[in-house]
Amino acid sequence: MAQIKLEAPAKINLVLEVLGKREDCYHEIRTIFQSISLCDMITLREIKNGVKLHLCKAPTTICRVNSATTSRINSATTSRINSATTSRINSATTSRVNSATTSRINSATTSRINSATTTYIKPSENLAYKAALLFLKSSGIKKGVEVYLEKNIPVGSGLGGGSSNAASVLLGLNKLWKVGFTRDNLKMMALKIGMDVPFFIDGGMAYATGRGERVRKVSPHPSFWVLLIDPGFPISTKWAYDNIDNSLLLTKNHSYAKIMLNAIKKRSIKKIAGFLFNRFEELINKEYPNFLENTKCKLADAGAIGTLMTGSGPVVFGIVEGRRDAYRGLERIRSTTKEKVYLAKTIGGSWR
Repeated sequence: MAQIKLEAPAKINLVLEVLGKREDCYHEIRTIFQSISLCDMITLREIKNGVKLHLCKAPTTICRVNSATTSRINSATTSRINSATTSRINSATTSRVNSATTSRINSATTSRINSATTTYIKPSENLAYKAALLFLKSSGIKKGVEVYLEKNIPVGSGLGGGSSNAASVLLGLNKLWKVGFTRDNLKMMALKIGMDVPFFIDGGMAYATGRGERVRKVSPHPSFWVLLIDPGFPISTKWAYDNIDNSLLLTKNHSYAKIMLNAIKKRSIKKIAGFLFNRFEELINKEYPNFLENTKCKLADAGAIGTLMTGSGPVVFGIVEGRRDAYRGLERIRSTTKEKVYLAKTIGGSWR
């Protein structure tokens, strides 16, 4: 049977503005997405019918994308960073499933996800599984697929793992079965799965508005290294939006995103690092006092020139200017904390 293996990269938000709640109960946002080389691995294997989902244990290494070959590369040669210099992923955390699925849970059951009680979710609630079902229905293909999902991206972390998994399944099946859907076709399908899934069809850097579904690619843009710290507890995206302080929401006239786009246009990593912004940081500061301050201090001490929580949290990243500084910073953080630490590169830009 035919099969294909793909990488599903995580993302960070360089800016995340929340403007207010819409009539459809979603929130209006402005954000700048950036793909990074921390990724899940997905194998799609053709079967006679139906969709089967296998959740695999992740290895103790994370993947790194070679900038010379863009975001989709040969996993056998470039997707593994030497375990002596990279972060170790806690298998108890990574055996769980994608962040976008676990973060959107029933608020009547629990408002936040307790890492001690999180277990495997039903396949029907998994975004990769939903993507496979949707592709079969949309294409009319009379076959089935087994989806093997190897999780490296932390669950409920703000890194978009579940949405990336869904997009990679759509891209992979389109290629596996030579269906011929255009990128626009795939983005329309992606939107039926989740608001940020369309971004992952192209990846790279993009400016998103509306509910996050209106995506405009940002190019050219510089590439840089990021250090990421995962405190080990997930945050529900639904809980975060439900509890954000509406009095702190921005007006449409003031835009951190526009300021950041100007910094990107100038291709200045220092300016990009200086204009990072995430509205959810106020909420997380209230719920977890000192967490963000302490985490950002660790990153700054390791050489980060700018730090920010990504998405609705709780992962915090720091921008580092060069490769040597990035690896030194990684070792420094690892020597001083028991938290999970990752090193990644941005995808789709150019290096100075």
